[in-house]
Amino acid sequence: MEEIIDIGKKRDEADEQKLPVVHAFSDYPDVVTVEQMAQMLGIGRKTAYRIVKSGVIPCLMVGRIYRIPKHNILKYLKIL
Repeated sequence: MEEIIDIGKKRDEADEQKLPVVHAFSDYPDVVTVEQMAQMLGIGRKTAYRIVKSGVIPCLMVGRIYRIPKHNILKYLKIL
């Protein structure tokens, strides 16, 4: 029998493959710094800044500091 996810859609094999990655990022806050994003993606700090500055992953500027919603990183990875 198929399980039902809270939002009402049926869980399929693709959803089950996505869950471990989302849980791997559960240690990070909902809004991360560029350095944290680099750790999450396993890339260097300079590469992370290039991604953010290019607009590939949407972010916010708080003063002079980039803040990236974790949701945007998951969308970039095509998890959500």
